[in-house]
Amino acid sequence: MARTAQQIYDELVAKAVAEYAAVGATLQPANWSKYSPRRLTYWVFAVALNSLEVLWEEAKAFMLLLLSQRKTHTLGWYATMAKNFQYGKELVADKDYYDNTGLTQSQIDDMKIVKFASATDAPCGIALKVATLDGSGNMIPLSTPQLNALKAYMNRVKDAGVYLDNYYKNQAADNLKLSYKIYYDPLVLAADGKRIDGTNDTPVQSAIDAFIKSIDFDKKYRLDKQTDAIQAVDGVIIPHLVSAQAKYAALPYSDINVEYKPDSGYLRLYSPSDLTLEFIPYEVV
Repeated sequence: MARTAQQIYDELVAKAVAEYAAVGATLQPANWSKYSPRRLTYWVFAVALNSLEVLWEEAKAFMLLLLSQRKTHTLGWYATMAKNFQYGKELVADKDYYDNTGLTQSQIDDMKIVKFASATDAPCGIALKVATLDGSGNMIPLSTPQLNALKAYMNRVKDAGVYLDNYYKNQAADNLKLSYKIYYDPLVLAADGKRIDGTNDTPVQSAIDAFIKSIDFDKKYRLDKQTDAIQAVDGVIIPHLVSAQAKYAALPYSDINVEYKPDSGYLRLYSPSDLTLEFIPYEVV
């Protein structure tokens, strides 16, 4: 883990004090002023080293992610192979890849209709969960012809003996219902939640929608993170959660107490009535 700039600075100073002491000299960092050239020099080095270590950590994490996705036979590999599927394109004979000679990157990207995929262990096989995007950038399930073509492709590229046929999950977003009491600053927001300066008519609703869309595919929806996203809206003093519910397919709604794992891999507020916001002016005194 990358060291903080303060940790690096403290280590540099401690090393300098020890080296001075080794030759019978004394270094007194406690007496350095805020603008001491020696102090500033150590801080410049500390900040530079911290930035370098952070970059190395990010590069390492990225490389590990790539390796986990491309290493054959792993769950990540199956998800990556699903996203590499090109609708309407034939594989190279007896291979698990395409010959895209003559195609532009834009054309290739358009053929890659599986925009989201995750793979998990299932009894006697692997479960593959997928989704694509509509013209507005919303997650939606693949069409029946698209899913059938994906299944044929996966049966060609999968490992021998791995069962996939009955383990595809390709469905509409889980339904989400939320209710919040929003205690707001009347100097910033109006009674209907609009910004008084006219720059945004739905700042809270937009923050909620943005958070839902930001959740990685097939990851958990967390109420604390949702509330944090609302809290970050300028003018919101206290976002008080009243209720949260979710459901999938034809099942009834169930309460969300802490977090929720969407069965489809993603969530949506399907209609305006799914989000109830009561705006209450907050009195400081």
